[in-house]
Amino acid sequence: MNNAKSIEIAEKLKLHPGDHLIAQRILYTHHGLYIDEGYVAEYSLDYGVHLILLDEFIADSKLRLRSHDKAKYSPQEAVERAKSRLGECNYNLLFSNCEHFVNWCIEGKEYSRQVDNIIGIFPPLAMASMVKELSDSAFDVINNKKDLKEAINQAATSSNINPIIKTGEIIEDVSGINILNEFENQTDNLKHKAKNFKHKRKNELLGLKREIKKLAKKLIK
Repeated sequence: MNNAKSIEIAEKLKLHPGDHLIAQRILYTHHGLYIDEGYVAEYSLDYGVHLILLDEFIADSKLRLRSHDKAKYSPQEAVERAKSRLGECNYNLLFSNCEHFVNWCIEGKEYSRQVDNIIGIFPPLAMASMVKELSDSAFDVINNKKDLKEAINQAATSSNINPIIKTGEIIEDVSGINILNEFENQTDNLKHKAKNFKHKRKNELLGLKREIKKLAKKLIK
């Protein structure tokens, strides 16, 4: 396979081995782990865990990256973990899909935000997820793995507990739009425009004062 085009795209996007790639499809997202030299490791229903060229992975989709605050492995370790599963063909949409695979490579834990949030739409399953989240936090406190404040903060920022976070994640997975980032960007733009407007009016006011002084001098003469 000719990977020249994929290498060019990777360089243009400044991708690094171990990056979590997300290709925005229609109403869902497809996940892969960037390996190197224009290749991406992905888990698909048809081919299992395999390597695919970056340009084929992206296709006609919008590409974005996801950062991992809870990364357990270094980028190179994540790459090696992905390679260790090449050829595996046990794809399951709910329990072992492309997002499960990439999260496992990076964090050592298989989970899919897409699946969790879709399940969370249904009240009984959503309640079960919430109970599990709270139970896990309580278990960590009891076993001194976390202090109470840390456990509470973690639970509060979980999409299983916070409906606002869950809604934002669902919107991002379906449309590719990160509501929080969009809000922050719009706020920054408004602040920038307000600052420019204030600066422009200040300059106009100074100019007007200079004109008044000139006029006053003429009248005095």
